Amino acid sequence: MTCDAITEALWIGSAPLGTSTRRSLHEQFDVLVLMAEEYQPRAASFPGLEVVHAGISDNGSPPTDTELQTAAWAAGEVAAAVRRGKRVLVTCMMGLNRSGLACALALRMLTRCSGREAMRVVRQARTGAIFNLWFERVLEGMPALRGPGLARASASARR
Repeated sequence: MTCDAITEALWIGSAPLGTSTRRSLHEQFDVLVLMAEEYQPRAASFPGLEVVHAGISDNGSPPTDTELQTAAWAAGEVAAAVRRGKRVLVTCMMGLNRSGLACALALRMLTRCSGREAMRVVRQARTGAIFNLWFERVLEGMPALRGPGLARASASARR
């Protein structure tokens, strides 16, 4: 499994396969978000972690309304956990599209930036992220949000 820091508290990665990897995750993270529709192991498989199941497809077709709602819900869970001071790892099989979408949506919630800016930050942290054109279009169409968010510096914190 590989993962990259987007902020100090928000990480993006590939699927946590293997028993030893699963067990060691609790040493680095508090919350694990599983975005791959085809990889939704039970929470008990990840001792010591809060697990969020939010599987969506990345099959090249436009995401359904249900999939977009699931991604937005997962992003809300991520943002809430980060606000509570938790360390969050968002995964899918390769750690690129579905996890990238959820991380970008969460960044938008946390920093109030546009979807395009959130996507840029995710791509800067993880090379090759968000190459699904449908996910890219969704994010590009999202303007910056109004109101208070976390300091923008939190979105630019890098490892």
